[in-house]
Amino acid sequence: GPLNSSATAAGMNVSDNTATVMLSDYVGVEKIESRMAATGFKDTFCTIKVPTSNAKLTELRASFKNMGVTSPKDMAGILQSIYANKAASPAACEKMLRIMSHQYWDDFIAYSVPPSVTVAAKVGALERSRSDSAIVFGPRPYVLTIYSDDAKDRRWVWETEGHEVIRKMSSLVWNRMNPGQKYTPPKDAPKWQPTGGGVEDS
Repeated sequence: GPLNSSATAAGMNVSDNTATVMLSDYVGVEKIESRMAATGFKDTFCTIKVPTSNAKLTELRASFKNMGVTSPKDMAGILQSIYANKAASPAACEKMLRIMSHQYWDDFIAYSVPPSVTVAAKVGALERSRSDSAIVFGPRPYVLTIYSDDAKDRRWVWETEGHEVIRKMSSLVWNRMNPGQKYTPPKDAPKWQPTGGGVEDS
């Protein structure tokens, strides 16, 4: 059936995989795979509802046990193509940026950027991995993708090692790119951050 744009937008804002489920139902995982490969994104696959006849997707699903697989390089390329209005029509790219700029989970890359700067982001979190990919619309716009995997620290708390690494790397990049506008979050900022659980690996 047709995509429900409000549900898809909500899925992207909270990263609850609604958009992934709906897209796989509407288009099909093999068409998603061929589209990604045709556009040069060879590490990006939808692994939900994988047909048993597709050995590659079946293996990826078994190995990663989630709804999709990508690489930081592919995510950076996808974000760059959205930024350049090449991922789809200019209107569709603008809508993607609007949705991504209202991300509920703003405690990774966006946390280390001044609140006056728009950050269009897509976070990801499983017990074993934490990630964030973003377009930061500062004085010198940039794309940043940071992934961690196979973590020993799998807690769902503020101080989790993967979370800390993403925030620290984002801070280093922002302050290096913007020496005249350095930023450090206020000391009590963590108590105002989003809350909620993550996804257990299964």
